[in-house]
Amino acid sequence: MDNVYNMHQHSDQKKTVRRVIFSLVVLAILLVVGYAASIFIELIQIREVGEQFVSVYMTNLTVKLAIQAAGFLLTFVVLFLSALWVRRNMLKINPSLTILKKTSLVFLLSFIISFIAGNTLKETMYQKFLFFVNAIPFDKVDPIFSNDIGYYVFSRPFLMALVNNVTGIWLFQIVVTLGLYVVLYLGISLGTWNFKDLRHEKGIVFHNLVNVVIWLLLKAASYKFMQESVLYSTIGEVRGAGYTDLTVWLNYYRLAPFLLIAIAIFAMFFLMRKKIVHAGVTIAIFPVVSILVSLIAGGVQAAIVQPSEVNIEKPYLEHNIRMTRDAFNLSSTIEKDFNISYNLTQKDLEDNALTVNNIRITDIPETQAISNQLQGIRNYYNFHDTDAAVYDINQKPTAVFLSVRELNKPNIADAAKTYINEKFRFTHGIGAVMNPINRMSTEGHPEYVIKDIPPKSTEGAPKITQPRIYFGEMTDDYVIVNAKDTKELDYSEGQEELEFTYDGKAGVKMNLFNRLVFAAKYGDFRMLVSNFITGDSRLLLNRQILARVNIAAPFLHYENDAYVVIDKDGRLKWVVDIYTT
Repeated sequence: MDNVYNMHQHSDQKKTVRRVIFSLVVLAILLVVGYAASIFIELIQIREVGEQFVSVYMTNLTVKLAIQAAGFLLTFVVLFLSALWVRRNMLKINPSLTILKKTSLVFLLSFIISFIAGNTLKETMYQKFLFFVNAIPFDKVDPIFSNDIGYYVFSRPFLMALVNNVTGIWLFQIVVTLGLYVVLYLGISLGTWNFKDLRHEKGIVFHNLVNVVIWLLLKAASYKFMQESVLYSTIGEVRGAGYTDLTVWLNYYRLAPFLLIAIAIFAMFFLMRKKIVHAGVTIAIFPVVSILVSLIAGGVQAAIVQPSEVNIEKPYLEHNIRMTRDAFNLSSTIEKDFNISYNLTQKDLEDNALTVNNIRITDIPETQAISNQLQGIRNYYNFHDTDAAVYDINQKPTAVFLSVRELNKPNIADAAKTYINEKFRFTHGIGAVMNPINRMSTEGHPEYVIKDIPPKSTEGAPKITQPRIYFGEMTDDYVIVNAKDTKELDYSEGQEELEFTYDGKAGVKMNLFNRLVFAAKYGDFRMLVSNFITGDSRLLLNRQILARVNIAAPFLHYENDAYVVIDKDGRLKWVVDIYTT
């Protein structure tokens, strides 16, 4: 009877293992296919923004894939070999563990975890790598280590990330290994397990201690960067290396690698002699020393530095000031005093009439609030932002406020929030308002030189020839233009709704393949089956201005506030200030 029960139990275990393996295979395929699809979708979106940006994307993608492959291989080898070691140790304890006998199970788990780890690594490493391989010297050195400043800007971030990530992968493997032992051992013990049982399994303890010893050696390699980290210290009032950093922490960081190597050697020595307790005590020396150094550093800062901080930190403050002046190119500035005289005359005002006449008397928030009240026209329009610019008004350079009328879909009446309206009809805002910053009406309102829908210009203000706003600061959804049997709402005049058909070049053509791809991306099944969409229809996506420009060049730094200008042809154009950092 027992044999029949055991055979039945063994058969159930095999079925469970097969189900788990099948599930993992499906998950692995989904991960790979999903990743390939995401790359393809990104490429489509890059091309939609501009074909000239594809080379930038391909450069980034090549580096990302290389880093992901390296991260995947490293993580996979570490996890797979460690899991095989776990399997060997656990099968010695209980040879009937069916779940451990399938190498394919170990392989699949290691593959999935490594794939996710590689994908994470690529996002944190690829820009650092590109900086590293394109490094140039600054021809200036820091005062502590005499390294060229270019090393800290271009090389150190990548090298430090490389060491930290390898160390992090190993630490992750330590946690996974220990977790596997606990879970599997608990399963064997059927609820009777306690920590002392696991502690007496020498094979298991040996494996985990070897893992810790290797981690200590990897950690030792990171202390080169820990030494340099004193330059980024925030201890006390000095930003950068100060007295405590250089007398306590720097010396500790210089000695710590040798301490770690010595601990690793002695721990391995004890492990070889199967003195596991001695090895564990040896490893525990390191955290104890770290705590002691922290206490010493706190004592030095409190007892020596703080009572006479200005005198003690003087040489380090001088370093700080000198390097800051060099960084901002302030070393060669010329100081000049301007004496204030209170003798302004009428002639001074007349001689500087252009400046005086452009003195601002209106307020940006108030102007924007009033524009929304007077010129919003419909609830679903909104002036999101107001920017200052200079245009010729009455043939004179005049400072003005300019704001565009964007579509604000949340304010569409609930009854009108249908799929057709939100994706095909309400596609764009329209027009802009402009008012000089030095004038107000008798009612206290801005005096508009551009206003209304469609926009009307007066006093020589530029005429807007293309008033439609398809891309903006608050436009963050996708729409479909050039649809069949339905046109876009352009604007309303009284009870009449005027319509428009998109005539621009932006957007992704909605052939069947693209419909499949983006229906899946947005979870929009109706995009796939709608009769309004044809091969000539276009999907306008990435319509938020900052998100759009970031797709084109993700390695630059963008000012958060985009602004609109009216070009010489009367077209509204967004401008984004971009910086290298």
